[in-house]
Amino acid sequence: MREPGNKWAFTYYLPKQIPRELPLSTEIVTAMSDADAALGHLQGLGMVINDPSLLIGPFLRREALASSRIEGTQASLSELLQSEVDASTSDDDTDEVRRYLEATELAYTLAKSLPITQRLVLQVHEVLLRGVRGEEKNPGQLHTSPVWVGRAGATPESAAFVPPLPQHLPDLMRDWEYFVNEDGKQLPALIQAALAHYQFETIH
Repeated sequence: MREPGNKWAFTYYLPKQIPRELPLSTEIVTAMSDADAALGHLQGLGMVINDPSLLIGPFLRREALASSRIEGTQASLSELLQSEVDASTSDDDTDEVRRYLEATELAYTLAKSLPITQRLVLQVHEVLLRGVRGEEKNPGQLHTSPVWVGRAGATPESAAFVPPLPQHLPDLMRDWEYFVNEDGKQLPALIQAALAHYQFETIH
């Protein structure tokens, strides 16, 4: 869509509400069946390990590094582990990855006893940006001005992607929240997770 005002004149993406029904091709059904089998196998392996957290920890660190790299953070696994042992070796990059880990662990803890709501998401977001680069960008709040994804110095016109404008966020998040906690559960779990992930990434 085209931004209608005079202050910002650029094109942005406005997603539709998350679909509640999907026609699934044979190819997708087969792939989903294979994925379900793999998850079942993984769950079985987890049951024979005395302390599954021994495997979860390294996986979370790999995920934190990969996700942070998308945002431009440059840190290696060895640098991250060293900073966890000796805080004096930390720098801005490792601090951001460690904050990502803290936010992820908080999200897992909260989701065990609470529905996944906008309030929960914003609480995790506040932890993610606390005390690191980006903390000036209203941590714990929905953005109130346009944002975009692109190379350093990019403008909305040159950005690779411009998500919905702030005025669209309340309705989009309300639909996302309802899909995650209510009517999205009528879909296979993997499909629901994929749609929820896509929509959330698109919105924010």
